[in-house]
Amino acid sequence: MPVAAELDILKVGNEPGMIGGLLQIIGADSIDISTRQSCSVWLKNRVHGTYSIDPATRRPNQPSITEPDREALRANILPLLAASPSRSITVQLANSLKDIVAHDLPNARWPGLIDAIKQLLVSGDIRHVQAGCVASLEVVRAFRFRQKADVLPPWWPSCFQLSSELRHR
Repeated sequence: MPVAAELDILKVGNEPGMIGGLLQIIGADSIDISTRQSCSVWLKNRVHGTYSIDPATRRPNQPSITEPDREALRANILPLLAASPSRSITVQLANSLKDIVAHDLPNARWPGLIDAIKQLLVSGDIRHVQAGCVASLEVVRAFRFRQKADVLPPWWPSCFQLSSELRHR
């Protein structure tokens, strides 16, 4: 069944709003887990292949992700990580997050990301803390091979302070 679901997704894959729809499917407890997993795999592949393409400068035959879909991704990916029903979906969402962070964080397109991750880490809810840990790891992974020194400096003081607070609890 996952293959059939992925083929259905490909038919309408470049339509505006598609990503928002996929995010709703991934988060819907009433939908079969294999369908949700297929959606998360497709989402990861779409984000990896097209998120960094600027819609304004893309070639006509080159798909890109519209700004409303990008906003839907930024608004929903952390809550979906916290509510993820399976490790396989978490892995796909985490990979998507890494690609989004690599593009948006240096360009100041997601200014609330670090604060949102910190809120997850200090929430006291184990699923939120786990999502915060996964998100923190993906932020580091997004920039681990970059030579530019000013990408993550605002992150490190927050990370250090938070780890100190968690250690003393």
